[in-house]
Amino acid sequence: MNDERYEKLKELHGKGKLKLKDSAEQVHSKSKLLTKTVGLLKFHENLMVFNNYLCNPANDHNHTQNIIPTLRNYIVKRSDVSESIREEYLTQIFNHIELHNKILKIRIELKHQTINVFSNELLMKKYETFFVDDEGKKRANLDLIKEALHQQLEEKNGGKPIITSITFFEYSRSKDKPSTKALVKLSYRDLIFNNYGLNVEFSNGESRKMDLYKDAIYYKDLAHGVDGKLGTYEIYKGEKSIPDSPEAKEEAKEEIINQIINDKENSNDEPIN
Repeated sequence: MNDERYEKLKELHGKGKLKLKDSAEQVHSKSKLLTKTVGLLKFHENLMVFNNYLCNPANDHNHTQNIIPTLRNYIVKRSDVSESIREEYLTQIFNHIELHNKILKIRIELKHQTINVFSNELLMKKYETFFVDDEGKKRANLDLIKEALHQQLEEKNGGKPIITSITFFEYSRSKDKPSTKALVKLSYRDLIFNNYGLNVEFSNGESRKMDLYKDAIYYKDLAHGVDGKLGTYEIYKGEKSIPDSPEAKEEAKEEIINQIINDKENSNDEPIN
């Protein structure tokens, strides 16, 4: 891609985001008029959650206009709202999806790394979760989406597993009110652009460090380091191999040896004046 094309795409993307924001406001406006006219709380809540999902600017996957007939049937079965109010809402949904997908294609050409493309069938499964009360069905549909997402993420990573989420918890020590609270939660999107680390220091000077990359966890300590640097003594890449198998032990041994060699080489590097 030449510079001129790149700059043009960036310009189109910037303008598209503004148009998408205006379109989202129109979706919510048309939806409020529709649900206010119908007057059913559950109907309002379902559409509101669906609209929020559809119009979320952080949405990194495509949408499908196949939802329009399903939405129309859903509205008709639950209300006698006028055709004009109903169709204004549906038309806005249709236009919003069209604009969203158009911008997504621009982002793909710009090589944005967080984009995923799902089949219309899978997207309809996702949309269904906003309108059904069966929790088992919701869970099953969401699991299908999750499986498809993970498959795409691994394909992008050369077929190797990647970390999809990291959560740092707080566990209450109270016996009367035991509780668990998530303090920090990261997703695979965060790991595309940054690596993360956790360092623990003891009063006797010992320390342990865990580095998190997009597809591996590196455990480090001073005992295995070179020249006072933290060395790698264990690497986990999401393998499902049996820990005690000879193959697994040999692979782990080779990785650790290579890492120690690399650490030593790096520690001997002299700055070039």
